[in-house]
Amino acid sequence: MASQNVTYPLYNNILLSSILAQTSVKNSHVISANMVRLRYFLSQNPNSTDRLSKLWVKEFINYMENFKTNETSVVCMYYNAMEDEIQKSAMAEAHLFPLTLLLMIVYASIATAGKRIDCIHDLQNLGRIGVFCALLSLVPAVGIASAFGVRFMNSAAIMPFLIIGIGINDMFIIMSGYAETMDKDKITIDERMKRTLMTSGLAITVTSLTDVLTFSIGYTSEFNTIKNFCLYAGIAVFFCYLNQLTILAPCLVIHQRRIDRMKHSYTCHVTKPRKQLRKEGRSSCYVTCCSGEKPVSRSETESILETYPKRVVQFLVHNKISRLVILAVYASYITFSILGVQSIQQSTKFSDLAIEGSNYYTANVLDYDNYPLELPFQIVFTEPVNYEKIEIRESIDEIVKKLKNNSLVRNDFEVNWLSSFIQYDGDNIHGKNFYTRLKRFVNMTNAFKNDIVYSDDGESVIASRIYLFSRNVRTTELQAEFLLYVRAIAESSGLPCIIYAPIFVFCEQYIVLISSTLQTVGFAVTAMFIVTCIFMPHPSIVLIVTTSMISILLGVFGFLKLWGLDISVVTMIELIISVGFSVDFSAHICHAYLSSTSRDKQSRVREAIELAGGPIINGGLSTIVGLSMLLLSKSFIFQSFFKVLFLVVAFGLLHGVIILPIILSFIGPKVRILPEGKANVIIQSLIYNKTVEPALKPLILSTEGNCDDSIEPRKHVKCVQNGLDRT
Repeated sequence: MASQNVTYPLYNNILLSSILAQTSVKNSHVISANMVRLRYFLSQNPNSTDRLSKLWVKEFINYMENFKTNETSVVCMYYNAMEDEIQKSAMAEAHLFPLTLLLMIVYASIATAGKRIDCIHDLQNLGRIGVFCALLSLVPAVGIASAFGVRFMNSAAIMPFLIIGIGINDMFIIMSGYAETMDKDKITIDERMKRTLMTSGLAITVTSLTDVLTFSIGYTSEFNTIKNFCLYAGIAVFFCYLNQLTILAPCLVIHQRRIDRMKHSYTCHVTKPRKQLRKEGRSSCYVTCCSGEKPVSRSETESILETYPKRVVQFLVHNKISRLVILAVYASYITFSILGVQSIQQSTKFSDLAIEGSNYYTANVLDYDNYPLELPFQIVFTEPVNYEKIEIRESIDEIVKKLKNNSLVRNDFEVNWLSSFIQYDGDNIHGKNFYTRLKRFVNMTNAFKNDIVYSDDGESVIASRIYLFSRNVRTTELQAEFLLYVRAIAESSGLPCIIYAPIFVFCEQYIVLISSTLQTVGFAVTAMFIVTCIFMPHPSIVLIVTTSMISILLGVFGFLKLWGLDISVVTMIELIISVGFSVDFSAHICHAYLSSTSRDKQSRVREAIELAGGPIINGGLSTIVGLSMLLLSKSFIFQSFFKVLFLVVAFGLLHGVIILPIILSFIGPKVRILPEGKANVIIQSLIYNKTVEPALKPLILSTEGNCDDSIEPRKHVKCVQNGLDRT
């Protein structure tokens, strides 16, 4: 370089732009270069040297990881480095899960603790059992999937963090339904559990079903990494649901029996109320640690994490000024989301699959930032071709010309054994003489030995290849366009050839990634719509839930760019998860609204927030707290998982407790689901039937006393006769 006679980017048929980087160039000559990329090719012979090559690479990498100099910085990559790095990253962040689990236990304990110490109706043990139910669901998920030979890939490593959040949400919903029965002191335990599961059981059934359906649809994806994750997660969600009903619910029964017998929540010894212990002269410490009373209202069982956030939400939802401000902010949110969706792109970096700071990560970052992505690709003739015929050689030359005429392919560089041979020996070569002289040429130049495969008798060529280079196809859109173009050339050539580059296996995804993502999300949204129609069959509610779900997803897609994320296989997994999460919060608040016994919309919204607001807020906050541990990860997969799930939970939380209540207060339906009494059962079965069978009218009239107390019997019968329960 000192003599400044090295041309750039091409020098003596060597493409220096793929070797040198951070160059200083003057008049197309290299003056200096700060980076050099060297490639070495290993012998890959399965019968002899393949095993030795792998051992050599292993020792070489171990040596290079500890290699340091005072003047230079050296990093290296090898042929299966990505596979090894993915395997390492799958379990590299396993230490974060115990921290997440600990945080969830602490949060569940705080969220289920009452406003004051009460050793009778303390719910903290139930909160910890809810976390255990979620944790236990991971065992059958991993066991069943592994039994069917499904590989635990690095994408599946984020599944435990997700399931813990889902399990905590279900636990809070069940606990809220249980707290709603506290004002009914004289009912039996069976009746109490019936009322709890009639509301909360249905709520977690809807959300669990939507999650399982979302993962089932995700399993139909074309990408194995997405299929594996969705299978693991779908099984885990199913067992998490079963655990909540078969472990947490029975524990509620045990808990209530203990309360009825006035037993301590930890020691199970019979204790006494606070006032009685004080009359007996017990110390303050004894009274604090051993006293308790049976709860007679929901407020006595709620913690400060349930009571005070709901008060703030109630104020925001019912205050006229705050409602106007919220609607204005929501309009801005929709506008910004639409603008964000229009700028969304697809992008995948190999460094995203590695652990930050690893040798492979550093090498990929340096390579991406300093070298153009000029892809070497091969035109491979996979079957014997009559190269000795002039028309065949012209057809091959035509393929090369078509490729080089494209703006994505370099027209100044090729490694072409056929054109080099013709230039050397002339074009007028026929018959067996062609192959005899070809062998002599190849042996003499020693440049094309790896590009030609002879038949066993040496009288013909059974396979060959020609190398070309693409131009800088930096973006995934250009890579997809390039792949489609070269394939079209190969298919239209009329010769048995393929065009191949190792990176094409990754370029495949860029062709279908965005369309596959939108298709999968669209199918999932449709499934959520059907589930909503089945479990909350009122047109207004179905419309509100579906619109809310689309609004949340619009925000997630629109805000991806703000987080520095693009569409990739990694974020596609997270976007599929978003569909299930986006419907959960909306379903809870709408179900609570339908379950309300109040007459006007404002009161129903107030009751809905009172019933579902606490579980929604605590479920959302606990999920965010648990996911926050992923910020400590050095893996892009874990970091992007936090970013997308944070958006989903944050937007879902805001929609569930603020946006939807305001909308319901304006356009909420008048039909409500009445949970009690024979007449109510009949009413529910006739909710969309404008007529009442004559045979049922006497039964309805005879059960007026079982109607809900908030409606006068005559009005109630009139409502039944109209086919709807209107207040």
